[in-house]
Amino acid sequence: MITFGCLLAVVGMASVADEPKPDVGFVAKGETLPNAVVTSDGDVNRLKPLLESLPDGHRLELEFVTVPKAVTNYKDDLRYARRVTAVDAAGKPDGLEIEFHNWYQPPIRKTTYKHGVRDGVEELFHPSTDQKQSEIPWKAGQIEGVKKTYHVNGVVAGETPYVGGKTQGEARAFTAKGALLRKVRFVDGKRDGESVDYWPDSGDKIDRVIPYRKGMVDGVSRSFYLDGKPKWEKPFRNNLQHGIEKQFAPDGMLERERHWIDGDAVSAEEFQAKYKP
Repeated sequence: MITFGCLLAVVGMASVADEPKPDVGFVAKGETLPNAVVTSDGDVNRLKPLLESLPDGHRLELEFVTVPKAVTNYKDDLRYARRVTAVDAAGKPDGLEIEFHNWYQPPIRKTTYKHGVRDGVEELFHPSTDQKQSEIPWKAGQIEGVKKTYHVNGVVAGETPYVGGKTQGEARAFTAKGALLRKVRFVDGKRDGESVDYWPDSGDKIDRVIPYRKGMVDGVSRSFYLDGKPKWEKPFRNNLQHGIEKQFAPDGMLERERHWIDGDAVSAEEFQAKYKP
């Protein structure tokens, strides 16, 4: 016998033809929940508060799947809700939408809609837990505000600012201990400025600095050893290596040089012939 906890693994091993097929039903406030959707008091208890909170004229749209017993080896077909959405009289999402990977586990996503578009904070959750994976602020169908992601332990993993649906400002990434791991500047959705990586949980010790201009690497990228000594320097122009690349030993001594012209490695003589000091 298979349990719902094992269902996803079993379905994942099945062929495409055996994958559960979704179908949709509707139920309005005051109506009895259909047996095709709910099969236990627990199911009713999960959906009843959503129904009672609906404005007049709204319904719940219920997308559910049936997994054939031939796939699960269970005695009956397994039927469970996968998505529940509040919709208005025209059938457009308007209110809360909840998505499940497994009906008998916590939801994996909660989203609020207004008049058919996302509007409000969308929450995504780590599978099989109540722990948030990310928060996405929506306004009239565009991301507006700071999108946040989270490590499994609940610590913020990343913060990315958006204006009008585009990344704008300084995005930051953090380790599971909360230490700054990376910061990147964005202008109108493109990296523009220095992207700085830090050695994990080392305080403010820089691992790498990459300069961007309008989404392309442009300038000298640098990497550092943990003690702050230079590790390498790589010049770029319009996303292509261009200039003299330098590699350094841990003691700071120059170990090697390579010469580049617009992404092509060339000899020192070729480089010097084109770019005389």
